[in-house]
Amino acid sequence: MARTVADIGMPEENWPPAGKEDCRCYGTETWISPKKKTPAVKLHWVSLHGLYDFTDLVFVTPKALSRLSLVAQRVCGISKDTELPDEDAAAAKFLGRYILENAKDKCATVTIEEQLEEFIYENGPNVGQKGSKTRHKVAFSGYEVLTDEDDADLGKEITGEPGPDIPF
Repeated sequence: MARTVADIGMPEENWPPAGKEDCRCYGTETWISPKKKTPAVKLHWVSLHGLYDFTDLVFVTPKALSRLSLVAQRVCGISKDTELPDEDAAAAKFLGRYILENAKDKCATVTIEEQLEEFIYENGPNVGQKGSKTRHKVAFSGYEVLTDEDDADLGKEITGEPGPDIPF
């Protein structure tokens, strides 16, 4: 059987160490969790000096409304006066779309956290043994405005309905 692209795999993310890192968002995409089918916006970040490349998921749910608002304000520059729908689910969808459409090419200082995760091997030569792995993530409120850019699109209104590829 021939080798496929899937056999090669993808490069692992290269996270910065714990602390603050100045970064630029070079892309966004929609993402759906495989188990619970929860929609999210995946932000692709690269450090300004180019050493680190990683992603952050911003879930689009009513419970994540405060984080959505934080990312929309600190990364995308949405105006604090922007009116949101009264219903939390609709407000989350609005902010999710805004982030998806406006985060690209924005800069922010990103706060990275590290956690040591312990687990038991379920297969392979170490079955039953304890292992550990350091996991990285962006802190819950881990975005700060990097500069006061004078962008013409700050606070712009979203018009029209999202395309069929946007699950929220």
